[in-house]
Amino acid sequence: MKAAVTGDGAADKRAVQTMVTKLLRLPDSPEPPDAADALALALCHAWRERVAAATRGADANRGESRLQARIDAAVARQGAGR
Repeated sequence: MKAAVTGDGAADKRAVQTMVTKLLRLPDSPEPPDAADALALALCHAWRERVAAATRGADANRGESRLQARIDAAVARQGAGR
């Protein structure tokens, strides 16, 4: 995950924060650093899904929509106290 996001498999948390901030065009770095790790993992999943969809000949955006739906559902569950 670190190598995919930063280009360095031995990157520290600050490097991951910096790249996640740039990739997602965030105004500030995600805090705590573990939040940036979670976002980096989600990015890797989205990229992998897009590649898988492209190799299947499917619409790559469909994979992103499924990921967004999962994220939205998780946020809704969190807000509902589940």
